[in-house]
Amino acid sequence: MIKDEPVAYFDPQEGGFYWAKPTTVTAPVTIDVEPLPLYTTPQPKEWVGLMRGVRVEGNSVIITVNGVNDEARFLCKELINEMTIHKEKK
Repeated sequence: MIKDEPVAYFDPQEGGFYWAKPTTVTAPVTIDVEPLPLYTTPQPKEWVGLMRGVRVEGNSVIITVNGVNDEARFLCKELINEMTIHKEKK
């Protein structure tokens, strides 16, 4: 049985694709690959610092807030935005 061996590698530090073995190409080459996802470190959410504590009581989630009503309203709005974003991604 012949073991599968890679024919090429992708290394962004080396400038992209390179062949696994010494290779001479005498014609233009196009390699069709699936898109590679790229990620950045997400920026911290402003609302994360507003939460002082979270607990579950029955079917409810209770979130205590650092601050007063304005902060609580802001936190609720941001949590709803987050839920909407995650729902749209599905």
